[in-house]
Amino acid sequence: GPVANAAVFGEVEVEEEAVVAIRGDGKIVLAAPRSSREAQELLAWLLQQQEGSVEVVVLERGQILIPGMIDTHIHAPQYSYTGTATDLALMEWLNEYTFPAERRMEDLQEAREVYTAVVDRTLRGGTTCAMYFATIHVPASKLLANIALDRGQRAYIGKVCMDRMAPEGYSETTEDALTGTEHFIRYVRGLHSDLVHPVVTPRFIPSCSPALLSGLGRLAREYDCHIQSHISESEDEVALVEAMHPAEGTDAEIFDRHALLTDKAVFAHGVHLSDSDCALMAARGSGVSHCPHSNFTFAGGTLRTARLVRSGVNTGLGSDVAGGCSACLLDAQRYAVVADKVVAQQERAGVHGERGERAPRGQGLDWKHALHLATMGGATALGLQHRIGTIESGKAFDAVVLDAGGGSIDLFRSDTTRSLLEKLCNLGTEHNVAAVWVQGRRG
Repeated sequence: GPVANAAVFGEVEVEEEAVVAIRGDGKIVLAAPRSSREAQELLAWLLQQQEGSVEVVVLERGQILIPGMIDTHIHAPQYSYTGTATDLALMEWLNEYTFPAERRMEDLQEAREVYTAVVDRTLRGGTTCAMYFATIHVPASKLLANIALDRGQRAYIGKVCMDRMAPEGYSETTEDALTGTEHFIRYVRGLHSDLVHPVVTPRFIPSCSPALLSGLGRLAREYDCHIQSHISESEDEVALVEAMHPAEGTDAEIFDRHALLTDKAVFAHGVHLSDSDCALMAARGSGVSHCPHSNFTFAGGTLRTARLVRSGVNTGLGSDVAGGCSACLLDAQRYAVVADKVVAQQERAGVHGERGERAPRGQGLDWKHALHLATMGGATALGLQHRIGTIESGKAFDAVVLDAGGGSIDLFRSDTTRSLLEKLCNLGTEHNVAAVWVQGRRG
């Protein structure tokens, strides 16, 4: 059936009739047009096999295979209140809603309920790979790793670290944060899984002392770990960092000073990154997770995504549950397009003071750019572009079948395969996700 890839920012390639073959370990051994010699040989071989010995999936009209979507920023413990609690500024929101919800994950029974639900929901919505914030609790963080592994989701999980600006009952010492992080890294590595990986996770600069940041930088280097945090997220966060660290530079410069700005690091938001910040992050190979819905809610601005990409910063897409209202990246893709149109309107009005650099009308982000961010962009931000992000030979089969028959979409005789995909990207919901595979395993 039809297969689509968005390997390049702003470009989507659609193969109308493709054949994809996956071996037992979940690796793709063939992804080629049906008319190709390799595909014809494979189809001839299939006819010779005993019925039932090989699983064959044939897509129906209205269906298309795309790479699995990659959520580069999601808070697992916040899933329980998704869709509520967006009525406050960021710092108030954290104290009023977020920290109490995260504190409850100390109860492993509640943690199991929430974490099972968020992993199942994201998989159902086509997220084959997710970068999760957990909480400061090591047992609950280990539980999230176990659930992701059991459910078969590719997951990068961080035990959250915060040794200051934390509420009573939800705080830890610098030593506990570092010891807990190291214990969590060793535990996850001990699972010997290619799917689930530990992430060094300073929550954000205001909640982490310099000693903690330095210690986490050391652990990330020692264990060759991924890193995640928030960066230049909102106006109040930027102001708070300036007040707490006068004359010490921007978020990016502070992270860099503590060896946390690496080619295995992904930072959420980045709305208020300067041009020099972008240049520094590009030089270090660090990525940004674009979280368009929560940016509208909390950031006091919108990410200029095209500027970020042009700067050479690896950029993916994040749901940012529960700052974002949906765990399905189809929604985040649409918000990313809308956010870019807001940026274009602001630049035409001179809001950013860069009238001469704005994109001409009609040349901003569209569904093709957004699909790239949700697939290959996310893979590149995580440093996994050679393993996932596109459907091609040699990569893991992390894939999703989108189906217009899932509801909310009408097809007509004039619709092409490309217009089908465009409709699915612009109108689809999790109900249009017909099948999900991670490493060849069907969810």
